[in-house]
This record gives sequence, C-alpha cells and structure tokens, in this order.
Amino acid sequence: MWGLSLVTKTGRQDDDWQRAILHVILSEAKNLSRDETLRFDQGDKLTQYPVAIWPSKLQRMNGSTFMNHVLEMTSENSTGVIGLLNDVFRTSRGVTDQNMATDYPLVFAENNFRFCRLIELDGKVVSHAAIWPRELVVDGERYKVGVLVAVATDPDYRKRNLAATLVQSLMDSLHAEEYDFAVLWTGVPGFYEKLGWHAVSTGGELVTLSRETVLSSVQENKEYAISPFQPDRHLTGVMKLHDDEPLRFARSPDDAAGLLTIPKYSNWVAEKDGEVAAYVVHAHGVNRLGITEYGGEQSGVLHLIKHVMHGLPAGAELPWFLYPDQQDLRTWSQQQGFSTRPLESSKGRGTEMHYIINKARVTPELANRFFVWGVDQA
Repeated sequence: MWGLSLVTKTGRQDDDWQRAILHVILSEAKNLSRDETLRFDQGDKLTQYPVAIWPSKLQRMNGSTFMNHVLEMTSENSTGVIGLLNDVFRTSRGVTDQNMATDYPLVFAENNFRFCRLIELDGKVVSHAAIWPRELVVDGERYKVGVLVAVATDPDYRKRNLAATLVQSLMDSLHAEEYDFAVLWTGVPGFYEKLGWHAVSTGGELVTLSRETVLSSVQENKEYAISPFQPDRHLTGVMKLHDDEPLRFARSPDDAAGLLTIPKYSNWVAEKDGEVAAYVVHAHGVNRLGITEYGGEQSGVLHLIKHVMHGLPAGAELPWFLYPDQQDLRTWSQQQGFSTRPLESSKGRGTEMHYIINKARVTPELANRFFVWGVDQA
C-alpha cells in the first residue's frame, strides 16, 4: 500500500523543477512512516522510494552534498582508491599483510568499475563506496542483490556528507537497474538508517570450537583423502556442492576460483572415491576469521574441521559459523557442548542491514531466510 502517490505529465527535468517536486513530496510525506513508500509516476517512468530517503535527496538537490563530484573508478584513479581503503581499513588498524584489492578481487575487477564510486578533492581520492552485484538463488528463484562494501572517507574530509552522497548515488543506480534488494555490514547502523536501510538478524549460531574437543570427538575416517584446495583439480567438485545449497549466491567458475584463492584463506577438500565429498573454508584474516563456509557430506565436513584444528596449537579455539539451515551440524555441535552465541549477522560481527527495493518479490519470509556464505561476505 502506497503512503503517497504523485503523478505528473510534464517532461521537464531541470534542477528547479526537481527541487520543487521534492519540496512537495516532503511537505506531504512528513506525517508518513519512514517504512512507507512514495510512488512518483511521470507517465512513462515510475519511481518508488522509501519515505526515509527523500530528505537526503532534497538535501542533494539543494547543493549541500557533492553529487556533481561523484566519479566512477578507472585504471587511472584506482591506485588512489585502494590507497584510501588500505589506509582506513588496514594500515590504520596495524594490518600490513593484507590489501583491499586482493581481499575483494571481484569488487575491484575492471568489469565492476562503474559500481565503484568516488569523490576527489584537492587532487586526491577522499571518499569511496562500491556495490558488488550478485545474484541470489533461493529454492531455484533468482534475485538481483547489491552488496554495499568499502565505504570509507579520509579522516580529514569527514562530516561533509561525502559518503552519504556516494551511497545515495549507488542506491539510485540499484533502483534504475531494477535490483531486488541490497545488503551491507557496518559498525555505524545509524548512518544507514537515515538513508532508508534497516537492521536485520540472520539467525544461526557462532560456535567456539575447542581444539581438544574436536580432536577427541571426530573419529578418523579412512574413506577420505584430505588435500589443500587446488582450482584446476577441485573447482568443479566444490562448485557442485555449493550449487546444491537451497540458498546461495550464484558463482561462475571464474567467480568461484577468484573467491576461493583470496589471501588469508586456507581451503581444504575431502575426496572419496576420487570425487570431492566435502570442503571447508578456514579464514584467518583481519576481516574474516574461522570456519566460514563448508559443504558436502557432514562426516567429511567434520573430518576437515578436525584437520584444521589439528594444525593449531594446543588449547586453540576457532569460530565456526553455523547458519540457520545446518540443523544436522548444529545437533552435533550441541552434543559436544561447545560455547555458542546467536549469530546476529552473517559475518559474526557488525550490524547486517537490508535495503528492500522490490517489496513485491522480497517478502519478509525471504528476508528472514537470507544469509551470506563465507567467501561471499564483503
């Protein structure tokens, strides 16, 4: 049900006209809920947005943001982008052995430059935000999803609405290209709430694995041959196991190869009778940590987890992400008495937020089922 519908037949599109329309919308919408939707019908074009984001759109039209400064990433400015992101997310936190370009290779691939937005001031990149376009598969149905990632501003240029301008630019593109919804993880949810995003909880559990308990409880199984993941040998088998999941992001062979060879991942496969029977992803970076993805036979997954824990020092603990549909593994975990806590976001930290664009397709039931597997997290 629409909170407000505005119809105009004029083809006029200049800034004064748009500003006047926005003022009308805001005056009419001031008593509506932030969750209600405004429908803007221009005859040959229908635009719809949550009430919550219209104040930022008016602010942009009034010239108090930097929309005219928004650029797309190019090979010429990419060094400045990665330099900014490394300064904000890596070196400022004492991390010198990771790089944003290799941590998120598909985000910063050349074919995604148009979704990497930036603002340059004083001859340098001072703010950046990106969308990673994905396709969500749920019980065979496919949805267009944008993952908002790498939102950062140089500390000397904050409090000037730069990041909000870039995020709004990307949100406009998601609407224009008819995405179904978007997802992000953040430590500052209030910033995104003002732009129309809302916080969600994924369900599931974050289990703290104990090395000694795993080693004593998982029995040896001679059927499995364990080896490090090798793309030329194991990629097809791992992709098949991933594609068997009822809820997942679609991955092409190139996508899967790129994601499974990101630095700070130690990936293992268990083969049985010459076929990949199970795999696990062991992340050990500043942005990802623990057993974050796995698939295949339960006994094979547990055998691989035992292999990972065996390589850790005595007394070691490791996070294990148990997502809502992993009931058999959850039962095994409970039987071992591991410490657990609710998994409030797919990444295990930060606030997970959604921005719903197509409410007809993205029902509350779908949104409640949604989670993001390990190597797809941004």
